[in-house]
Amino acid sequence: MKINKKLRDQLNTIVGRYSKWCEPSEIGNMWDELSQNGVFCPCWSAWERDSHEFTVNGECVENSLLVFSVYEGPEVRNEYNIYFS
Repeated sequence: MKINKKLRDQLNTIVGRYSKWCEPSEIGNMWDELSQNGVFCPCWSAWERDSHEFTVNGECVENSLLVFSVYEGPEVRNEYNIYFS
């Protein structure tokens, strides 16, 4: 499936709230919000790169990737850069 601009913008609004300096535990809420919108990112622990495939309502998305990069801070907080391309 292909997502449209409206859905991409909606998803970027969600992840945009977490694209900042925060504690890793705060990111869990983002996954809950995405799940409520039918978005699932499989194999999270196996990813070794910054851009990832995802599904919407069980269908693979062909025209977008989830970009999720982390700069690990000196303390507990990390800087997250998260968006749907």
